[in-house]
Amino acid sequence: MRILYITRAQGEDYLNDMIFHGLHSLFGNNVVDSKCLWYMYKQYTPPEVKHNLYGKGFTVYSTLDNDDIDRTDIEIKIKSKFYDLIIYGSVHRCRDFLDLIIATYPKNKIAFLDGEDKPTIMSFFPMNNFPYFKRELLAKQNNIFPISFSIPKEKVLTNFTNVTKKKFSAQIIPWDRNTYIYNDEISYYKNYQESYYGITIKKGGWDCLRHYEILANYCMPYFIHLENCPENTMFNFPKKQCIEASHLIESDFFNEGKYYEYLNFMFEYLKNNLTTEKVAIYLIDKLKKL
Repeated sequence: MRILYITRAQGEDYLNDMIFHGLHSLFGNNVVDSKCLWYMYKQYTPPEVKHNLYGKGFTVYSTLDNDDIDRTDIEIKIKSKFYDLIIYGSVHRCRDFLDLIIATYPKNKIAFLDGEDKPTIMSFFPMNNFPYFKRELLAKQNNIFPISFSIPKEKVLTNFTNVTKKKFSAQIIPWDRNTYIYNDEISYYKNYQESYYGITIKKGGWDCLRHYEILANYCMPYFIHLENCPENTMFNFPKKQCIEASHLIESDFFNEGKYYEYLNFMFEYLKNNLTTEKVAIYLIDKLKKL
């Protein structure tokens, strides 16, 4: 499948970058970032560069192999319908070629992504007629679908040999910058691997990479006030099990067996539903059904 991924490539943008990672993992160089998302490629992000990216570049950035993508003659290729799908990685930040694409492609071959923290839906004309995928979605509407953050599958823990739980709560507290002490992914991930719970909360929006990093390291998110999260936001996250697992630590007796029942379920669920590839497949499948 040939996909044109339209993006401004002027700075890190999690939903934009996660979906591109998932599509690239599935279809390789057939997914063309219209402007090079340089921070996604290993060749452009040595450690000293990666460390200066948002979140110190952990988890999402510098994850793709060499950039061998052909970005030539994009406008000509659009006119000839060379691409099978057109995806706008952030409708708020880049709408290059919009008039040409709308005039050339049917609506089920175009998708607009909105990864902003606020639940507001952009309301200008094209979005009323074409598939629109919203991260912090309050209510489903015609042609508007929920979408969520995700995590590269290569960042999901596979070796449990040396994983031993040593403490109830991981070091990082989301509202306390003084606890953001880790300068490399290995130690950051190990902190969660050795903990029963990793505290997480709604900050700018409900959806946050931290939730997925905690779970990908075989740790249970202790998600404060998750019960208040709108149904269509983080729509594919196992909220019910996460809430119930959090109650275990609040009881007088911590049931470790029950804890691992919840953790094993959620860990498998993450692998089957919440990787960048799985969310990219969800997007493509939605378009196929329109």
